[in-house]
Amino acid sequence: MQAFDTAAQCEASKTALWRSQREDVKEARRQASSQDDPVLLALEDMSRHIAAHQCVSGDDPRLTQRAPEPDKPSGPDRSRPPAPAVKPPPDSATKSPHLETTGTGFVVSRRGHILTNAHVVNACREIYSWVPVPAKPDESPVFMESLQRSVGVTSLVAVDAKNDLALLRFSSHLDAVASFRDGRGVRQGDAVVALGFPLPGLLASGANLTTGNVSALAGLGDDARYLQITAPVQPGNSGGPLLDGSGNVVGVVVGKLDAIKVARAIGDIPQNVNFAINANVARAFLDANGVDYALAPSTTSLQAADVGERAKKFTVVVECWK
Repeated sequence: MQAFDTAAQCEASKTALWRSQREDVKEARRQASSQDDPVLLALEDMSRHIAAHQCVSGDDPRLTQRAPEPDKPSGPDRSRPPAPAVKPPPDSATKSPHLETTGTGFVVSRRGHILTNAHVVNACREIYSWVPVPAKPDESPVFMESLQRSVGVTSLVAVDAKNDLALLRFSSHLDAVASFRDGRGVRQGDAVVALGFPLPGLLASGANLTTGNVSALAGLGDDARYLQITAPVQPGNSGGPLLDGSGNVVGVVVGKLDAIKVARAIGDIPQNVNFAINANVARAFLDANGVDYALAPSTTSLQAADVGERAKKFTVVVECWK
């Protein structure tokens, strides 16, 4: 862009450009067969633009390519206060992580491997797992903040997004380990126990136990990867163990039917329609990742309370920090 030292020079240049452009417009008008010719309209617009252009004087700082005056410094104008620094948008990577969601998991090897759902640890920056402090006689289990942080730092080992499974590993080894049911699989109608940590901050801080039955040996659409169960589960139960009457794992709790959506669709509220990933799918996932898990026959019949007492020793809270 050209710069002018005086307003008169600018006006003279503008007039010359406008006259030249006006002649071009006249010639185009004579040659155009229609008043709507696009070339003609473009030339007229350009002519009007030049005529309406406002010149700026040589002292106006908006002029470009103007050399500084000899008696003025060429540096920045010290008479004006400096412009405030523009802060860059905050980077999520620089923010301290915060607790986003919690779920449940259970220990499957003495090397500290934990099995849970993939959606529990999805996109977490940090993962922590913590367990109840062993209770003294006549005392209830309690939870310690120090145990939550020092023992429970957890790494993500593997994820099976298709089957909604994730394998974690404690920063230290644990003695209590879950056993998977060996031999014949669970049957329709068998009693089951679900253990987990649902609705943290609302319900009891310790593990919650619910009981029910296997209502179907497949999930939605006859998906054989799942078991349908009647044991109630809530947000936070995801990833917890589903246990048979001998205390062995027969599934991994994964979710429940959305009662509100179903009610809107069919006009009725579904009841006790919950799901767990079949233990066979979980075992195949552990096999693929080289985890040595325990197997045990389901030959004894325990009370639900006894099943829960055993499971509390290897069932953990899984925290997702983002």
